[in-house]
Amino acid sequence: MHYLEEMKTAMDRWELGYEGFVCQYMVSGPKVSDYESDIVDEDQFKLEERLRKQIARNLIIKDDAGIDIGSGKALVGEKSDIGCEWETAATLGNGFIDKSAFYSTLKKIELEVSTVLVASESTRTTISLWSYMAAALFVNGNYEGGTDTPVYKPITYKDVEVKLNKGENEVLIKCLNLGVRDTRNIVGVQVLDKREKICVTLPDKRIREKVYENLNELGNLKYEDGKLYLGLKEYTISFPKWKSDYEDGSEDESVKGTGEFVIPDGKESVRVSCENLVGGASYTIGRTIELSDRICSLEETQEEKADKQRYLKTIAEVKSANRGEFGFSIMNILARKALGIDDPLDRKRFFDDLDLVEKRVDCADFLLCGIIRYIKNYEVDEALSARIREVLLNFRYWMNMEGSDGMCFWSENHSLMFYSCMMFAGNMYRDDVFTRSGMTGKELSLYGERKVLEWLKDVEEYGFEEFLSATYTNVTFGALLNLVDFADESISKRASKLCDRMLEEIAMHSFKGTMIAPMGRVYRGVIYPFREGVQSLVHMINNDAPSISGEGWLSYVATSKYVFDERLKELMEKPLDTSYSTGNALINIKKTEDYCITSVQSPRCDGFKRWKNEKADFDIDTHEWLKSANECFHGTTYFEPGTDGYQQHMWYAALSGEALVFINHPGCMAEGSGMRPGYWNGNGVMPALRQQSNVLGAIYRIPEEHPVGFVHMYLPEKRFDDVFVFEDIRSGIGALYAGNDGDAGIKNIKACGTWLFLRKADGYIAVWCSEKPYKYSDMLYDCELRFYSRESAFAVICGSKKEYGSFEEFREKAVSLEPSYDPNTGKLFLSGKEYL
Repeated sequence: MHYLEEMKTAMDRWELGYEGFVCQYMVSGPKVSDYESDIVDEDQFKLEERLRKQIARNLIIKDDAGIDIGSGKALVGEKSDIGCEWETAATLGNGFIDKSAFYSTLKKIELEVSTVLVASESTRTTISLWSYMAAALFVNGNYEGGTDTPVYKPITYKDVEVKLNKGENEVLIKCLNLGVRDTRNIVGVQVLDKREKICVTLPDKRIREKVYENLNELGNLKYEDGKLYLGLKEYTISFPKWKSDYEDGSEDESVKGTGEFVIPDGKESVRVSCENLVGGASYTIGRTIELSDRICSLEETQEEKADKQRYLKTIAEVKSANRGEFGFSIMNILARKALGIDDPLDRKRFFDDLDLVEKRVDCADFLLCGIIRYIKNYEVDEALSARIREVLLNFRYWMNMEGSDGMCFWSENHSLMFYSCMMFAGNMYRDDVFTRSGMTGKELSLYGERKVLEWLKDVEEYGFEEFLSATYTNVTFGALLNLVDFADESISKRASKLCDRMLEEIAMHSFKGTMIAPMGRVYRGVIYPFREGVQSLVHMINNDAPSISGEGWLSYVATSKYVFDERLKELMEKPLDTSYSTGNALINIKKTEDYCITSVQSPRCDGFKRWKNEKADFDIDTHEWLKSANECFHGTTYFEPGTDGYQQHMWYAALSGEALVFINHPGCMAEGSGMRPGYWNGNGVMPALRQQSNVLGAIYRIPEEHPVGFVHMYLPEKRFDDVFVFEDIRSGIGALYAGNDGDAGIKNIKACGTWLFLRKADGYIAVWCSEKPYKYSDMLYDCELRFYSRESAFAVICGSKKEYGSFEEFREKAVSLEPSYDPNTGKLFLSGKEYL
């Protein structure tokens, strides 16, 4: 039998994944330890760049005798060089080891990754090592190259030519990173050539066949109508809870399941696990399926209709906001205080919050804003007052002050909070010296006030950078309320008008009780907009809208003099077909009673002159410099096709808060990642977009320098009344990439002009795709279509029975637009005319 045929029949080897990525590894770590440095810099961006370079020197490639140290078998239960046990990390389609995480203080992150490349003959091939970390690649014990320094973005890669022996070749990758806020602990291996001669297996021979069997079983799981179809094998079944910042993500007690398993009512996700023993160690292979059709607005699960007072009670019921390794309590304490609820543990929680501020954990400014609101409204005893004074006088309020930490100063919400806290804290202790700035309280207050005025002027002129953010809108709103309530009259009035502006934009984008909007910064909750934090503000405007549980920032409303405009509710219901500017973004929205389609134009072609973005031309101690630095670091509102994306959500087409679609270029290859941009949230590379009324055109061109070579559509089929496909969609099995017919099969598919037609009630959506769509299921089941091409174009049309007549008549009208895409010129045509 030919060796390649043997490989296909072997039960312990996998073919390379899409575009040659290895998807089966073993991993040790991450090992996380505290990191301290004496490096200081008034520019926090340069500080962190220098810290990354410093930490990279700890990546050891050779021993004291100059011998490469990249050898040693990865065995389940055994420890690697970093002292962490080896675990399986074999997946059905993720080409990366992704241990991304958030770190509130500076950390040293160590990670080791191992796999085996099996070659049908002795050969030389080129491997791309992709990583955000400093990473050293060893093949058969020999150091072959790597990435020298950790980066925040974009991902770096190193092409390395290696010799593979016939048979098994051990691959080991040693990784090191600086843990600071959202940290991308990601590494992956891509085989660039000779792919037909190479397959993959695991280093631990004892588990290969079992892992292969487990993955095939998990990949073939089926979910339908509340039931999991498991086959004959018995699995461990658990039910991860919905995780937000206000609840833990623990799992209920596990049960055993086999065959046709009925998922209990009230469970929104299920984890299926295969547990195995090898030697004296155990390992688990599992798959989580999120039951999207069961996830509804929290309002629908509440017996009592919410109002503002009851909403405050939901905040008070949460003891402390979950921040992972610790909690933030002050917002919940404020809610309880406003309601007259005496919780004897709140005093300790207050002191714990002060300890976190003293440690300068990231988002300590969140706590500081709440603490200032508390002491402005309520009396504090002598001991608490002394501790508050001690912490506030020693806090690092800005990056040019003494100290080295990982706090984020520069985003729109953070900068306002730091500025205002300087102003308020300085005024509280006017004659004291604030140790890290060397300023008296009076001087610090004036310094903070200058920066507050710069921030207000900028947003008044350009609008919000983190526009319509489902997460950060509440944060900025809370920070503005502190200015409304405690600043002098002129600042208070200006802050109040910006609150008005923020709420007006939210009301404009409220559709059937849910905010449907493009956003400056988003997280994975973008697939469930009815559960996003901003729904708390939507609910404040209209108590009939869905609410969420425990959004702490709205505790500020209880003691604020700010009054919500009653006309906002009317604006929510008003049809719209308009455009407006915020930050650098031109927002388009077309909203009727039956549908809403909204987007950011990319590129912007209306003659708008973008604010100057040249750090070198600004004084480092101005808000203009900070805004420009934030743009360079995050890329918040620079909407140009082909540029690196971040957390921007570019468009929605919706028939309700649940029945909606959008397309994005993922920043990572699989769900569950902590990346920004993530799988559903943000874009790795920005698209070209143009919306005219109810018609949206989109073009995605992904360069080879980005490892994710496809785009995908969020399409929750069960949310719609009708899903009609003009041409059949090939269906993949489980989480295997669709068709499983190899790169060549996918690349040779011609643009087929597939149409998708969706209906809910009297609203319609049509989507034309230049590339053939493939069904794919990762965590979400029957909610995703992938387009396996680095270049694809789309036309999206929304309509209604009132506008077009029957669903069939709408389909005929949409098809008559005859979309086409010319990849040679990068142009999308509608009705024979260039559209984008």
